[in-house]
Amino acid sequence: MKIGQILSTRPDFVPGYIREELALLTDQATVRPFATFVPTLEAELGAGWRDSFSSFETGRPLGAASLAQVYRATRRDGTPCVVKIQRPGSQGTVLGDMAVLRRVSRILGRLAPRFNEVVDTGA
Repeated sequence: MKIGQILSTRPDFVPGYIREELALLTDQATVRPFATFVPTLEAELGAGWRDSFSSFETGRPLGAASLAQVYRATRRDGTPCVVKIQRPGSQGTVLGDMAVLRRVSRILGRLAPRFNEVVDTGA
């Protein structure tokens, strides 16, 4: 999914009619219930994560994407903030995607040398 999202922004590599379809990938993330993200919050911030906030709006995320959801919150000192919480299991997905992208970029670099001029495959 992430590769499709990236390609949707590359008019130098992808024709417009394909980019339009790939752009739909940025608009179709499924909103998961907040309870899905509590284990991630506990793993990252500890079991008392709620104590760090005076409010945390869990009813509806500000945004949902393929890798995370974002929620509005207020810190104990009154500072408004947003909290971006990674979807459970997304780390493994990203690492797998990166391995595939690495292989594909090497092949593409050999087949289309211009690709290496535009994209730093090592990075």
